Amino acid sequence: MNVVQQGRAIRQSAPFAAKGINVNFVRETHDGLELATYERGVEDETLACGTGVTAAAMGLLLRSPESEDGSFHIPVRARGGQLYVTRRASR
Repeated sequence: MNVVQQGRAIRQSAPFAAKGINVNFVRETHDGLELATYERGVEDETLACGTGVTAAAMGLLLRSPESEDGSFHIPVRARGGQLYVTRRASR
């Protein structure tokens, strides 16, 4: 996938052109998620987007069975490296 070309096309499309958006491409893998980000302002692919990583993880959680205690640990691989979105249950 050409993140720059496709991300720029979405970011500059009519609904988003005025204020801009970050565009995240997400793929589910056998051990978590992979994410690529085209970032507004930078107008290029960046190493990661914290909001995008978190949103992608929450999307995965909405489609997954919930743990009994509400905890989760989701690996997300971004261009900048391995990230994790984690919640530990309260004791």
